[in-house]
Amino acid sequence: MRILEYEGKELLRKYGITVPKGFTAKSEEEVKRATEILNKEVVVKAMIPVGGRGKAGLVKIASNPEMAGEMSGQILGRKHGGYVVDTLIVEEAVRIEHEYYISVILDDNLHIPVLIFSPEGGMDIEQVSKDNPELLIKFPVCPDDGFIPYSISDSLINFGINFSLAIELEKIGRKLARIFSKEDLLLAEINPLVLDVSGNLIAADCKLEIDDSALLNHPEYINESDSLLPLEREVKAKGGTLVSLEGGDIGIICNGAGMGMAMTDMLINAGLKPANFLDTGGGTTRKKIKDICQIMFKQNGLKGIIINFWGSIAVLDEIAKGIIDVCEENKPSFPLVVRLFGNNQDRAMDLLDEANIQTARVVCTEEAISILADAIKGRS
Repeated sequence: MRILEYEGKELLRKYGITVPKGFTAKSEEEVKRATEILNKEVVVKAMIPVGGRGKAGLVKIASNPEMAGEMSGQILGRKHGGYVVDTLIVEEAVRIEHEYYISVILDDNLHIPVLIFSPEGGMDIEQVSKDNPELLIKFPVCPDDGFIPYSISDSLINFGINFSLAIELEKIGRKLARIFSKEDLLLAEINPLVLDVSGNLIAADCKLEIDDSALLNHPEYINESDSLLPLEREVKAKGGTLVSLEGGDIGIICNGAGMGMAMTDMLINAGLKPANFLDTGGGTTRKKIKDICQIMFKQNGLKGIIINFWGSIAVLDEIAKGIIDVCEENKPSFPLVVRLFGNNQDRAMDLLDEANIQTARVVCTEEAISILADAIKGRS
């Protein structure tokens, strides 16, 4: 579950990472008052758990209270990503000397958390990884306590960072790794981590996600239903889990979060961009798969969907019937490829073939993704 930005920054502050001074506000008058208290240039942001706020005009800079109030009037009530903006963050603006990227995520290959650092922040890290992999460095993190058994600063010096700054960056990296471990996170990202003109390191923006299975350890977040996107809430109501990813256009439907995460990496390796992955959860029936597929089909901007099921308990011919049901009622306008492997797989795939639904009778998931990629190219 994603934590709202102001909550994430409170968590960073708790562990000793500097964040901009700021307030939340629900009206133009509250924004003006916050700006008066800060007594400097401010950034006014929409407080919604959706990316792309800047491009949508939901982040403004104001030099005085009157301007801040006027800017807030342009943001409050706006809709973006299925949310209506009713709360704002008002923060002191940071005078930027340089921007860095730092995060802790779970590495699918190493099966442990890793700290990732780049000397180029404020950018799409996946694009940096693809275009300039030499600008990324990773350090393994102990999952139990967040300890990093390596000198981070020695490696950062290779990026041309001076020794004293490298030491300060290392301190932040170790704090972020500790937050990741102690707070049951799946993602802890600071982007950008700003070096300001006075030489201070400040977390200008952050993205933190808590493991849903650990929410009982964090009751303060349990009622934060607004942290879910509209489609994520619909899927949750049907007993599944939808994880939305920014900037993608390929949907994944599968049974198992591990499979979903692995498939996101496979899609990226194949040159495709995952928009999400949907884990149907246990007890998948014909009706459940139909209902969940209907939700996925509603997502805007998809260029294709891949359905990948392992059937040990689930009877795959019932899964196939659910897929057929939804395609008959809501014929997708994009390529759909289905791979079913396990219990009654041959019968299931025969049913899909008879319904003219593209199947992937292959052993490897990568081959199914290749079939989807070819189908998408054939449409363009």
